[in-house]
Amino acid sequence: MVFLEAVIKETLRINPPSSTASRRLTKSVVLDGVLYAKGCTIIAEPRLAHIMPEHFQHPEKFEPERFLPPRNEGRMYEFIPFGGGVHACLGIQMAMVITKIFANHAISLFDWQLTGEASFVQFPLKKIKNNYQINLQPV
Repeated sequence: MVFLEAVIKETLRINPPSSTASRRLTKSVVLDGVLYAKGCTIIAEPRLAHIMPEHFQHPEKFEPERFLPPRNEGRMYEFIPFGGGVHACLGIQMAMVITKIFANHAISLFDWQLTGEASFVQFPLKKIKNNYQINLQPV
């Protein structure tokens, strides 16, 4: 289950369920030398945060191992598929448990055979092209 969780996290890193989180500032703040005035709206974009090479080595690659020792990438506020801080999604834990149960069930019910190399669409979001096929045979 440890590797399955890493695969789920890597999937969420590449394609997070929420696209943006916006917050209205209740006081002025300076970040990286830039003044953001009280009342200004700040937007956090998980898809951009998740491809920053200073937080994720080889961000363009699907590497679930990045979430396992010794790499342990995706620390707090670097990995934010469900937002972060006090305004993070309340259902994070439940979503992870349900996803693990579903994935484990689907993996154990079928023999999965890839039909070839996957090709991707890059815009607006990177995803496998719609014509990719996987053959599933009941176990």
